[in-house]
Amino acid sequence: MILKSDFIFLRTFLITLIFISTSCSNKQKFDKKKWTSNYTDDIITYENRNEMLDDLLKNYTLKGKKINEIENILGKINDMNGAFNDSTNNVITFSVLVEWSGIEPYNYKHLHLHYNEQTIIDSIYITEYSNN
Repeated sequence: MILKSDFIFLRTFLITLIFISTSCSNKQKFDKKKWTSNYTDDIITYENRNEMLDDLLKNYTLKGKKINEIENILGKINDMNGAFNDSTNNVITFSVLVEWSGIEPYNYKHLHLHYNEQTIIDSIYITEYSNN
């Protein structure tokens, strides 16, 4: 038989567990200004991008958009914005995270947007590489 004190303890434990699991996350809502900012400390690591990636993929429709529409959302596709257009393979790549050990990067995360001949995004994928 479950006592009232057991129920109160269980309820308090579950609420605490939910609070801890959600407060440990550094996730942020997507913000174009933060994504494209070249004037913050995270220009080399793109920490803001990594924290916004889930929200971007969940709440912004990228698939089916033309490249110029993607630039309206994510900013210009150029080296200064951490974005590269591999026109040979029809893939736009955004650096999402780069972690460093001294002067050597050891962990990468990239968002890839593949486009067709009409320059419409037809698939999205993420790659991660870790040299640990």
